[in-house]
Amino acid sequence: SCSNLAASQEAIANAETIVGRTSRLFIDNAYLEAENSARLPVLSPTDGKEFVVASV
Repeated sequence: SCSNLAASQEAIANAETIVGRTSRLFIDNAYLEAENSARLPVLSPTDGKEFVVASV
C-alpha cells in the first residue's frame, strides 16, 4: 500500500541520515569530517566482532 511505501522511504532516509552522521566525528557539539576520511570500526556489543557494511 501507499503508506507502506512512504514508511519504507522514511526508514531509508533515516538510515542514510544515521550513516551520514556516523562517518563523521562528533567533537565539541559539532560533526567533523575525519582526517583523510579515516573510519573507525563498529564492534558488536554481543560478540565483539566488527560490523561489516554491505554496499547495495
